[in-house]
Amino acid sequence: ARLPRKRYSILEASFAMSRICELTGKGRQVGNNVSHANNKTKRVFLPNLQNVTLMSEKLERSFKFRVSTHGLRSVEPHSLDPLNATLDTLLLQNNELNSYNLKFVQSLYNLRELNLDFNLITRLAGGLFANSARMHDLSMQGNSIQIDSSSSSSEELSPFSGLVELQRLNLARNGIKSLWGPQGGLFR
Repeated sequence: ARLPRKRYSILEASFAMSRICELTGKGRQVGNNVSHANNKTKRVFLPNLQNVTLMSEKLERSFKFRVSTHGLRSVEPHSLDPLNATLDTLLLQNNELNSYNLKFVQSLYNLRELNLDFNLITRLAGGLFANSARMHDLSMQGNSIQIDSSSSSSEELSPFSGLVELQRLNLARNGIKSLWGPQGGLFR
């Protein structure tokens, strides 16, 4: 007796590991094996996929892709770097970003909206958003960010300094006990 084939629902199929190049979209193809006697049998041609890590020097960050060898040849050096000149909105909520891999934000000059909700961010470096003068919307809720008033000296920059066009700042669900005192403000 033959068992029926398992059919995947749309949700299950989206989580299955597909054999598709993430850069070119090249996927499997169906064709025939042709024997010397011209007998034809169905077969599948799969792309030659490789796990590749590409590094962006300007963003100081690496990106992991599953790419076909044909697609890898089409990647030009510094092709990830123009991202910082054109990127307007960056949504990175529900990831595992921590305080140390936020340095890339300093090179995103034209960023207007940044969403870092529900990550693992605990501390913000001084002057982190100093180059982000055009930012209108910054959301970092649910991160356990601590703003320590005792460690802030008058010379130290606030992480939010430089946000001159900021219209919305969301720091909800962070457990902030106090903001910086009268000698040093939050946006100094």
